[in-house]
Amino acid sequence: MLPRQSMFFVFLLAGGGFGSIVQAGGMEQSNWRLSIDVDYLGVGNANSTLPNSSNICAKLIAQNGGGGGPCSVTTRAYGAEGLRLKALHEYEGIEVGPSIGYLNGGPGVGVTTVRGTGAPIQMSVFSSANTMRFLGELRKKWPLSESLGARMGAGVGVAVENKTLNSTGSTIASNVSVYSGYSSMGWLTWEFSPAVVYKSISLGVRYVGFARGSAVPWNTFGGFFGVDF
Repeated sequence: MLPRQSMFFVFLLAGGGFGSIVQAGGMEQSNWRLSIDVDYLGVGNANSTLPNSSNICAKLIAQNGGGGGPCSVTTRAYGAEGLRLKALHEYEGIEVGPSIGYLNGGPGVGVTTVRGTGAPIQMSVFSSANTMRFLGELRKKWPLSESLGARMGAGVGVAVENKTLNSTGSTIASNVSVYSGYSSMGWLTWEFSPAVVYKSISLGVRYVGFARGSAVPWNTFGGFFGVDF
């Protein structure tokens, strides 16, 4: 996966290029519109998606030389941020079309620290994830004045995630087999996005859900800033 800064740079370049196509190719005249959103998703219930301490604590300490003695686990989850590109077609006042988005962070991402009380052992496992979302979206705007309006958007599609792990520890080996990384083939994801619109600029909130197959679902609120071309 590309680093976060590289992914943002790629999306900004793509957005600028598509914006030029919209203006040069006359997409506006054919009722097509390009939109770019900057997203932030809060933690939501992400803490519940981190590994269960009762399943990992004693096993992790034992396999790293702690003798399986008592231990404790603390966790801290994080939200996600990213960018999204949309190509929307207007039909009888409703805009419909596909979108592709990138998120850094997401469900099950955070820091898990394991401490053994029977031996001088401490390990922290840092997880990070890059998630691509492919949605079909629709949105409708209600004008409030010549420049101001209210808009409701919704989308449904799939999220493909790649999760990686890094560990630090004291007096132990870097064995984190009980925290294996993974790549998903695609989860169901959806969202609802009310917003206030001023000319071509929008500011709104999102309620986002990830079904995540057999894993714990992730549901969260967030916000976004968008620009239409």
